[in-house]
Amino acid sequence: MPAPLDPSWSAWLSQVWPDLEHHGRLPAPRDLPPLGESGFSLSSWAEPCGQTCDWALSLPDESRIHVHEYADGARVVHRDQYDPNAGLGSSAKHFVFETVTGRFLTLGVIGFGIALLASRFGLGFARVRPSALMHGVGL
Repeated sequence: MPAPLDPSWSAWLSQVWPDLEHHGRLPAPRDLPPLGESGFSLSSWAEPCGQTCDWALSLPDESRIHVHEYADGARVVHRDQYDPNAGLGSSAKHFVFETVTGRFLTLGVIGFGIALLASRFGLGFARVRPSALMHGVGL
């Protein structure tokens, strides 16, 4: 079980909660204590964006506070609406809705599905007749 949240982190998070709740990314004050001693756990659920490590604090509503820690000591905090450690469904929602990779993959799958359906029903795509290509004729 993780350690209880450090009071100074708790106070700061309470102060900035409205921004975090609305998907803000905020720099954490440098005078806050180290994350590993403050109730946060190392996280492996993060896309690389220059950070040296990631920390997470799971919340009762199945969201989490996520902190990117950089080599220069800077820490950037945001709230993930879905905590990937809260179960398979939450992990999937986090991947699809809160990661760049997940969004692109989802759009790709949707685009592929639309193209597949369109080609199945002959909608939306011009077809080139093989005989037209052989004779140098366009569509």
